[in-house]
Amino acid sequence: AQQEPKNMGAYSYIHPRVETATRETNGEEKRPRYVGRQVSSAPATGMSKVHKKEFDDIMTGVFGEK
Repeated sequence: AQQEPKNMGAYSYIHPRVETATRETNGEEKRPRYVGRQVSSAPATGMSKVHKKEFDDIMTGVFGEK
């Protein structure tokens, strides 16, 4: 999970490396599931209500429903 938009942060760097590592380790390629904000030109929305909603969606994506 990452709080930054999908086009920022570690996900775009880590994604192909996870696939390669799982393929070489297990003989089967696994794809990581992305949990975070959608692609954006800005790292934050600038609106607290939208930020809270996005944050809550991330936490639900990671940990499930409360």
